[in-house]
Amino acid sequence: MEYHITPEQALKNLHEAQGEESIELLQLGSLSVRFYSPQGSDRQQPHSRDEVYVVVSGSGTFRCCNNDLRISCGDVLTVPARQ
Repeated sequence: MEYHITPEQALKNLHEAQGEESIELLQLGSLSVRFYSPQGSDRQQPHSRDEVYVVVSGSGTFRCCNNDLRISCGDVLTVPARQ
């Protein structure tokens, strides 16, 4: 199992998954690390676990808990479970 994955490698893996917006990069116990690359609007629904997002490229608007935040490369976001 790989423990060092660059954004470029994650994007290559996602591209190879043809048609997917998200792939799992790492799973250790209950921790799952996924690479997610939405095209246009994010259609995700609330999840049962807390989440952390790291923006590796681009920019946009992030909506959570009725708040809109401008986000860009390097930002780290947290989303409470069921939000």
